[in-house]
Amino acid sequence: MAEKLFVTFVGPGTDRGGVRVDYLVTALNAVQGAARITANDLAARAAPNAAKPPSQDAADAQCDMRLVTISDGSFVAELELESSPQGVGEYASRALDAILRWDGYEDSSLPIEAMKKLHGIYDSIPMDMRVWLGDVKNRLTVEVKNVVHVVHGAHTVKTTSESESALLYGWLKEVNWARQTAQLHRYGHNGYISLRFDESLHNDMLGLATRHVEVRGVGKFNDAGDWTTVLVDSIDLAESGGKPFDMDAFLNNPNPKIFRSEDVIRANVPFDVDAFNRSIREGRDV
Repeated sequence: MAEKLFVTFVGPGTDRGGVRVDYLVTALNAVQGAARITANDLAARAAPNAAKPPSQDAADAQCDMRLVTISDGSFVAELELESSPQGVGEYASRALDAILRWDGYEDSSLPIEAMKKLHGIYDSIPMDMRVWLGDVKNRLTVEVKNVVHVVHGAHTVKTTSESESALLYGWLKEVNWARQTAQLHRYGHNGYISLRFDESLHNDMLGLATRHVEVRGVGKFNDAGDWTTVLVDSIDLAESGGKPFDMDAFLNNPNPKIFRSEDVIRANVPFDVDAFNRSIREGRDV
């Protein structure tokens, strides 16, 4: 069962290895609050079958968390449950498991109040910043969606600023292993798309640097319709047969193949199938 939880900030400024203190405090308080609410809910549901269910204070105490380390790149805060002489509390650990199974905005595995705690992070941080929760194996397990709860009568309507699935092709450049950042350059487009990746993709990103790649991930569009930072889920070589295409060499080829209309081999008129086939073969040979 989970004893650690990572909170990752992705957005403007986080690539410089920092995030504003009030953003950090807001997110960490929300995570601990959601863990406490979820632990109490788990304890309450177990009460009929438990010989001595924990009190609310006891469940809360299980969810005391410590800030252990902070990592550069996309700004990452590592939290761990405070261990007592008896070890890490069962309900606290199960609460972290429930948070890591959450789908980001539906209350599928969390009490609604815990879910609202996490959504409340976006009350204090910029709209173009994103917050992810994860574990030791994958720090980007759950994206906390920017969801607004609007009450109409007895009903709650949820709206969300959704991330879009991204399938992109281009040349992978400026791979920074330490900061977990890279650039995707696309032919015919000015500038580049900023990429961020988890440590599980370190080897893939380094191995494919300068290659033409296919990138799958999630990101958002800005007001101009351009991709902002895309968080990479997977990356693969895009060339057929594994042969890389060197765009720079193509554009700077001193002896480029040039189309000349006078060199075109034409079929006779009226149309002659044999002559047509012969012209195709001869053209291919040339």
